[in-house]
Amino acid sequence: KPHIQTSSEGERVPAADRLHLSQLLSPERIVIWNEPVRKEALLRGLVETFGKSIGGRDPSEVMNAISEREEQGSTFFNEGAAFPHARIDGLPGSCVSLGLTRQGVSDEPTEKPIGLVFLILSPAENPDEQLKILAFASHAAQNRHLLQRLSSAPNPEAAMTAIQDWEEFHDSNKSKSS
Repeated sequence: KPHIQTSSEGERVPAADRLHLSQLLSPERIVIWNEPVRKEALLRGLVETFGKSIGGRDPSEVMNAISEREEQGSTFFNEGAAFPHARIDGLPGSCVSLGLTRQGVSDEPTEKPIGLVFLILSPAENPDEQLKILAFASHAAQNRHLLQRLSSAPNPEAAMTAIQDWEEFHDSNKSKSS
C-alpha cells in the first residue's frame, strides 16, 4: 500500500513515490460531455470540480494560470488526449480532474478528436510531483484497453472504476516483473 498523507482539508494525498491517479481523482472530479464542447467551457467545468481543494482560491485565478500555460504551448495533442496543467502557489496538494468528451473539443483542431482531458494542478513548490503526475496520466492515455473503458463509461463512477482496475492491473504486473 502506498503511504497516504492528508492535506489541510483532510483529503488523501499520495506519497509521490507511488503515484496513483485514483488517489488524486474522485467521481466528483470526472465530467462527461456527450456533445462537442468548447475548450474554455471544458477547462472551466473541470476547474469547478476542485471546489475547496484549491485552497480557497478563486476559480478564475486558476483558469488564468491554466490559460497562461496553454499560451506557452497547447497541451491538446493530436493523439486524442490533453493534459492542461498549472503550478499554483501554496496549493495544499496536487489534484486532478478528468474530462471525457464523446464528440471532442469543438474549437481545438487536432487530427484525432480529443476524448480524454486530464487537468492537473500541483503546488508550485513541488514541480517534480507535477512531472510524475503528467507522466502517469500520459501512460494511462496510451493504454487502449483503458481508453475503451473510459470512452464507454456511462457515468463518472464507471470511469473511476476503469482507472482503479487499470492501476491494479498495472501494479500487479509491475510487481511480477521486479
